[in-house]
Amino acid sequence: AALKLISHHPEHFDLGKLDYKSNSPCKFGKKIIVNGLVKCDRWGFGLNWGWQRDRLADLERMLYLLDGKPVPDNRADITRRLGDHIHENRHSKRYEDEMFAIKYFQKGTAHIVFKRPELVYKLNDIIARHYPRMLAALTESQELGSPFGKLQSASPRR
Repeated sequence: AALKLISHHPEHFDLGKLDYKSNSPCKFGKKIIVNGLVKCDRWGFGLNWGWQRDRLADLERMLYLLDGKPVPDNRADITRRLGDHIHENRHSKRYEDEMFAIKYFQKGTAHIVFKRPELVYKLNDIIARHYPRMLAALTESQELGSPFGKLQSASPRR
């Protein structure tokens, strides 16, 4: 099921902008950085509606499929849980669940850290098999490590 979704919707795997060192056009690493996921105003943070939100929900669906768990419906997916968290904690800058640790910033940027590196490895493996020229063969040792390793060190490319 995950392969079918990946092969029919490869555009959903362009989550991160290449302005950041941690984002890759060909694979998922320990984290991705996305712009425009949240907004911040005088009342605090809010979750934006739009394509980044939809892609985050699709990414969660992939990870659940790869984990063999039932996919949450849209009333209980990552966007709903994150939106509820932000609404209830307007000045919080972090969210965490079983799949993601998300840190968000006033400019709208969010650092999304994958908490299950073995699922990221499976996702990259599927992408590599389906798009062999885009993603070189990966070894587990290349991709698996602490999912929180470099959360603070990502900086825009210059």
